[in-house]
Amino acid sequence: MKLKISRISQSLLLAIIFFTGCSHVYYKAREPRLRFYDKINRSAESQEGVIILTDGTQYRGRSISIASDSIRWQDAEGGREMAVPQTSVMEISFRNHNQGGADGIKIGTIAGGILGSVGLPLMSSSLAEKDPAIYILPGAGFGCIAGFTVGGIWGVNERFVFTPPDSPAK
Repeated sequence: MKLKISRISQSLLLAIIFFTGCSHVYYKAREPRLRFYDKINRSAESQEGVIILTDGTQYRGRSISIASDSIRWQDAEGGREMAVPQTSVMEISFRNHNQGGADGIKIGTIAGGILGSVGLPLMSSSLAEKDPAIYILPGAGFGCIAGFTVGGIWGVNERFVFTPPDSPAK
């Protein structure tokens, strides 16, 4: 059996994949300070992160914790304790696999539902005689599982951008 997928189906799938993001960016200047710190501390609980200083130096660290005046972490390569003033940190980023799985469920369900309703009836003339809406649920179910798996493995990049109080968040 030869799989025939229309140009419309291909375009819809590519649009869904292209317009869905796999990155979340939080700016200190736009978030309440304590909420910003809590988000970082929650992300840092079980993950390794990347700390980028204002001079461009990068560190990979574990057990990252943020206080009102400083940031502390354990160096991922050497294991030594590190600390810098908060004013010298430009950005902290993490790869969040839990959020990636959750985002993958949403993206996969939508893409699978569209492909199920449009793609399955195009595969066979006997399937095309039935209402295409009955193929939405199996397609969405498959997309949900596939999206969770891929999203969980790939993860979502969470970036926490520290901006000086006198400069606007970009």
